[in-house]
Amino acid sequence: MLCTACGISRERLEVLTPLRAGHLIRARSGQRLEPYHDRIRRSVLQEIPGPRARDIHRALAEAMAREARPDAQALCLHFQAAGEEALAGQFALLAAEQAVASLAFGRAAEFFRRALRLRQPQGRERVELLVRLGDALAGAGLGHKAARVYLAALAKAPAAAGPRLGRRASEEFFRSGHFDHGEAVLGAVMALNGVRLAKPAWLARMTELYCRLRLRLRGYRFRSRSEAQVAPAELDRIDICWAAAMGLGPVDHVRSGEFQARHLLLALQAGEPFRVVRALALETIYLSHRGNRSVAATQRVQALTLAAAERIDHPNPVGRAMVASGVSALMQGRWKAAVELLERAETLLKDNCSGLDFELHLAQYYALQGRQRLGSLRDLEIRLSVRLQAAQDKGDLLAVTNLRTSILPQIHLAHDDPARALRELEQAIAAWSSAGFHLQHYNALVSRVEALLYGADPEQALEVLAGSWQPLRRSRLLRVQSVRVTCLELRARSALALAAQRPGLARRPTLLALAAGDIRRIEAERVGYGEALALRLQGQEALALDRADEAGALLFQAELAFQACDMALQAMVVRHRRGRLEGPPGAEQTEAADRWMRGQRIANPARFVAQHLPG
Repeated sequence: MLCTACGISRERLEVLTPLRAGHLIRARSGQRLEPYHDRIRRSVLQEIPGPRARDIHRALAEAMAREARPDAQALCLHFQAAGEEALAGQFALLAAEQAVASLAFGRAAEFFRRALRLRQPQGRERVELLVRLGDALAGAGLGHKAARVYLAALAKAPAAAGPRLGRRASEEFFRSGHFDHGEAVLGAVMALNGVRLAKPAWLARMTELYCRLRLRLRGYRFRSRSEAQVAPAELDRIDICWAAAMGLGPVDHVRSGEFQARHLLLALQAGEPFRVVRALALETIYLSHRGNRSVAATQRVQALTLAAAERIDHPNPVGRAMVASGVSALMQGRWKAAVELLERAETLLKDNCSGLDFELHLAQYYALQGRQRLGSLRDLEIRLSVRLQAAQDKGDLLAVTNLRTSILPQIHLAHDDPARALRELEQAIAAWSSAGFHLQHYNALVSRVEALLYGADPEQALEVLAGSWQPLRRSRLLRVQSVRVTCLELRARSALALAAQRPGLARRPTLLALAAGDIRRIEAERVGYGEALALRLQGQEALALDRADEAGALLFQAELAFQACDMALQAMVVRHRRGRLEGPPGAEQTEAADRWMRGQRIANPARFVAQHLPG
């Protein structure tokens, strides 16, 4: 190829020998020749006049084009440098298509952009190229960029293609955490179909109940039909409801419930297998929010989802079904099972699927939450840094906000840095939507209260909880069992900490009564981890009332309960506190718990224990 481009015979190749011997050029992989160092390349290039450089690029491109398997990317770049923009645009499109075929979506997006710039297409061709660029960006996990490209295509597309492109734009905005943009676009799309996205909470709830009644009457049965057998308008309605349920799910519990009920009903009626699995997987997660109160119903839908996914026999639906199973296990307090299922799903999706960064984030995020419950802070910190960096690189606001408001502050507290934890929270939530009280606001609330308790400020912690309780209630997040147990435990712990910290406080009886009521509510949930938390709170209550013997017995029961729930860190917190309560005889168990916590990179075990078991 080099000889052809230079117009010399192969016998002249001996001129390369002194260049290689003098370390001016080198061979890579036996096929590629290049300057030995970039400084050499730059020095030589500076001596070549512009017109001559263009001629060299053209000669190289023409020589490459004669090869049996020409390199489309190189041809694009050389023809472009030679000023042959039409040819460069042709090869840019071919290079993009080859990159898509090899799942190199980031490179594909780069060459689709080149094709658009070089070819300057108009009309239908421009819309098609923009859509393919959007698909490549979505495949690369750059959802917010994909959404903007879909909107650019929408502006040039015929009216018939508008709803589909708008739905895809809103879905990518939602997937990447740009909630306000996603909601605005989806609202416009739904308006074209006569559906209101923004509506009063009572109306959304009534619509959900009506769809749920229809689901109960018809059951989950469906007759399998291929996509070609279903009317395109019917598929569009399913996909629009999916975008709403998926996009609103992590942020708006009220409206997402309505659209998930609609989505499932429409998917079952259509019978298209992939959409049925997608709807059933999301339904599994919705049902699991009730925790141990919906185990039978969750398991039934979970089994249907897995069976339907296995019939399709593709990693995409199987991975979705596994994510749903893992999230439901987490919601029901089965931490080890949750982590195993979610990490298996992560591997399956990462190795076999593209364009599923949202589902991949769910698998990773909830697996991290499971590890946090298990108390594996050392491992959690290592995994978190990788996940957070990847999310920041892609501009994934949803993943970044979830990690910075829930997992990362706990790591800062373990490092004995509550000020940094609070700064992290403020920065993360400032970048998030302020329209409503979302799951991200709940995460930030929990982390802020934990940081205040770590800093021995239970009075401020109680004030923060009191100020957020009504927004929490209105958001319906308190209907989620794990959220309800967590909030009740935090409020009881804060009230007992303040009662112990200030024995002469006038409202101390009110605080003790508030804590006692919350403990009873936690016990009424009848879930294993809740019972362990209730026992720990009862031990804390006994400490606040100076009943040391009773406290010791209750904390011993709490430790056993935490061990039974695989919550090793919480068990060690109780053991540490119990050892201190026993005085010199308990010194050995306090030291053992201290060593264990330091092994999990907890810098100040005594202060960490005081956060979870103040008194």
